[in-house]
Amino acid sequence: MGIPGSLLRKMILRTFLTKLPSKKSNYYRNMIPVRQPYSATCYINYEYREGVMKDLIKKIFSTEDAIGLSIARITLAVVFIPHGAQKLLGLFGGHGFSGTMNFFTSSGMPVLVAFLVIMAESLGALALLFGFIGRFMALGIFMVMNGAIFMVHLKNGFFMNWMGTQKGEGFEFHLLALGLALIVMLKGSGKFSIDRLISKKFLK
Repeated sequence: MGIPGSLLRKMILRTFLTKLPSKKSNYYRNMIPVRQPYSATCYINYEYREGVMKDLIKKIFSTEDAIGLSIARITLAVVFIPHGAQKLLGLFGGHGFSGTMNFFTSSGMPVLVAFLVIMAESLGALALLFGFIGRFMALGIFMVMNGAIFMVHLKNGFFMNWMGTQKGEGFEFHLLALGLALIVMLKGSGKFSIDRLISKKFLK
């Protein structure tokens, strides 16, 4: 037995309103009917949804006008851009896009994951340099470094192979990258960034 349409509509609207408006109210002008599984007609307030979307966009681009955040962001980008250029373009002795994809997939990495790793370290790092969607780009690098630690470097211990006596590199470098990425993820791109410009000019 389905829920009556009028009761369902009131339940949904009362989730967002302290007082249910009358049908003659202007509140309904920005709503459209949507058919639900119970064959009842409910209404979605697009003004509410638009407000939620604006808040989300503000959180993504918002950042303090702090030079310390810029240092963390630019340092992380400068370190990863050469690695990304190796994987994407074959520069600095790298294998290029095709060679890197073949290496990753032959090691058991899914094709999509391999592609995202290359993009995070190349285009993602470049966007991070200019502070464009810095939180998201830093998240990409954060995930890549976590994967590198647990899939490759954890078994080699903490230290990098400074003396050439280990079987591989440890994960101390990756911890530094994780820390810098986490700063940008939490606080944004900082001073001298596109994110700061967008949040200051358009998202007040």
